[in-house]
Amino acid sequence: KVLDDKFDNELRRIYLEQVTFSNYLWIFRPEDNEPLYLFNDDPEYLLEGSASLVAPDGTVWVPIAMKPVDESERILLEARIRACVDYYADFGINYQILYYE
Repeated sequence: KVLDDKFDNELRRIYLEQVTFSNYLWIFRPEDNEPLYLFNDDPEYLLEGSASLVAPDGTVWVPIAMKPVDESERILLEARIRACVDYYADFGINYQILYYE
């Protein structure tokens, strides 16, 4: 509602989508309530390969018609959207802004 009030007051097309997780990778069995200790000769990593790529907690969907053509204007619009979301939303700090048709 706040994003629509601020950026798309007439058509109200901006919406938020939070990620929901259906499967969890447990490091221990929840019923044991104890951590699982792994012993082996090689190190075990919880994050491998693309460890620096973290999936977003949510998405702010903005209509493509609102996307500025100029790159600097797009950066400014997204900064203003981020400021608004950071103030009002309960996402984490990890969300993305995407455009839809």
